[in-house]
Amino acid sequence: MDSRGDLRFECPDEHCSYGYCKFHHPTYANSDSNKADLIELLEQKIQQANASGSALDLIGYKFPRDLSISKEFKSNVRFDNAEFLGDTYFRDCTFEKDVSFSGATFSGDVDFNDTNFNEKASFERSKFKGKAGFHEVVRFDGRADFSHAEFNSGVLFYEVNFGDSSFSNATFHGAANFTEAAFTGEAKFHKTTFLGDVSLTKAASIE
Repeated sequence: MDSRGDLRFECPDEHCSYGYCKFHHPTYANSDSNKADLIELLEQKIQQANASGSALDLIGYKFPRDLSISKEFKSNVRFDNAEFLGDTYFRDCTFEKDVSFSGATFSGDVDFNDTNFNEKASFERSKFKGKAGFHEVVRFDGRADFSHAEFNSGVLFYEVNFGDSSFSNATFHGAANFTEAAFTGEAKFHKTTFLGDVSLTKAASIE
């Protein structure tokens, strides 16, 4: 724990150079020639966590551009403060336990397509610099926390099923589209800032 009381994360991975692992190295993920290596390592980590049931800690990782993930995650997952350097696609994924993207930065477009969040999903303080899409049968069965998130471009929550959710103190700089979204639990929009168009066409609060 540092002087501010924040928990420090000690990476258990093997160091590749200058005391950094491949995912925490300042520049390793920037090179497209290293993408295949990083994807292989990531798939190994997911398989190991699924087999053991231990938490998958990807805290502060740097992920390569044009990353596509289609996996089932059986244990808790932490992408806290991770950096996604380019377009990122989560397609046909299932997060069976809690997943956290708290403080993560998505530098390109990000797409969550046909993805289920069975427990709590946290995007608290996440920064979406490109377009963000949550669509085509996306379900948040647990609490969805987008509080203090920042969406710099348009965001689409088309036909998303929310349980309890919070967008409190979030900022939407572009269009926010909640067309046909269903809110089945408590939805909080306290001090939410919308600077672009907002669409709630056929969105519903269901009790």
